[in-house]
Formats: sequence, structure tokens, C-alpha cells
Amino acid sequence: MEQVSKESVHYRAATGRQRCGNCVMFRLYPPDFESGACTLVKGLIEEDAVCDRWEAKMEKTSRQAAVELGLMRGSYFALLDRIELCKRIGSREDAVMGLSTQAWKIRREAYPLLVKLADEGADMREAAAGFGWSAEQLDSEHLRGWLCKE
Repeated sequence: MEQVSKESVHYRAATGRQRCGNCVMFRLYPPDFESGACTLVKGLIEEDAVCDRWEAKMEKTSRQAAVELGLMRGSYFALLDRIELCKRIGSREDAVMGLSTQAWKIRREAYPLLVKLADEGADMREAAAGFGWSAEQLDSEHLRGWLCKE
């Protein structure tokens, strides 16, 4: 499918619950780890924007969630390695902060998937720890209310 311009789909700041961040076409981690992308719309895409072609993400099956967690884990560990390397070689603080922000976004995106699998009875302690979450945090109503909302 050929991508279309932002103008042709009325890309704009979101004002309601529909936003790129919860659209089926949104991809948070393009290869450069710098911004969001869309399978339909050309260019950099913000999580808190929306267009006229928004489609709700369907709830993931347990298998889909597990596969996605595996892919996210690889990206997360790669970022942690880059952060450590940047600190060791004395990179600029803003470069380290940018990488840390991207790592947090992956952690934040992993949380609802970990919760889904834990709620279905899977032992997610080791997987949660891989993203820096404890089993207690997976059970936290406060964190669930904050990180599992659409």
C-alpha cells in the first residue's frame, strides 16, 4: 500500500479518545528509535495526533502479546546497551536522555501486555523483571489505571 500525505487524511492534534497511539496503523518504534510512524500516512507521526482514517487496535490474543513482548524485549535491551555505552564514552547528557526516553516508552508499552498475560494465569515474573517491572507492580491498581488505559 502506498502511503498518503498528512493533509489528505486531515492529520491533526487529537481531542478525544481516538489518537494515533491507539490506532492499528501506528508503529511506535521505527528503526531509528526517534519517533512514531504509520503504515498509511507518510512522515513522522505523534502518538497524540489523529487522522480521518483512524482504526481501533483489536485486543491482542495471548500468543500475539507474547510474540510482541519478545520483539519489544530485544529493542529494550538494545537501547539499554546503547545507554550504557553512551555513559561509558561520556556522550552528551541529552543523547543519553533521549535513549532513556525511548527505553521508557518500550517499558510503558510492555506493561499492559505483561498484565494481560499475568491476568490469564501466566507466570510473568521473569518477563516483567526483564522490563524492570516487579510482580507486585503488575498487580498494582494504581499502575494499571495509569498504564493500561487506552
